[in-house]
Amino acid sequence: MKYPLNGMVCGVQVGCHNLWPSKAYPANDENTFQPRRLREICEALGGVAPWYSMMTDCCGMGALGSLARDKSWSLFKKKASKMIEEINPEVFVTGCSSCLLRFDNDQAQMKKEGVIDFEVPAVHVAQLVALALGAEPEKAVGLAEVPVDKVVEKIRAGGK
Repeated sequence: MKYPLNGMVCGVQVGCHNLWPSKAYPANDENTFQPRRLREICEALGGVAPWYSMMTDCCGMGALGSLARDKSWSLFKKKASKMIEEINPEVFVTGCSSCLLRFDNDQAQMKKEGVIDFEVPAVHVAQLVALALGAEPEKAVGLAEVPVDKVVEKIRAGGK
């Protein structure tokens, strides 16, 4: 690994499809009520991924995101606010591309509309791995809506 995270606090969003036990998706964690794989990846990269009370809660992106925006956004606001209160993440790390849209694009829109007063950069776990391995930030996270500059700088500085 070229750039270890050196203690960067990662707020993980596992994603509902990884939490619901299913014969169709056998790669779930052994105990879906205590998901650990995404946290372990962050830790293997040198980060810290603490447990928080709403870890297994939905971000609201699924069908609700298309049908009832305000209700959907309220789920994200509650979850992200609780995560910030409990673990104060430097970056949100998602294991799901739909969750990434919520934690990045929708977060930026919510901030713009005054629905939330925080801004935490968000990346998919594959993007985080790519950055730690030395990928060019423009190629790995170039489409982010919430600025990721500080996260990239910290990773490139070895977490300092």
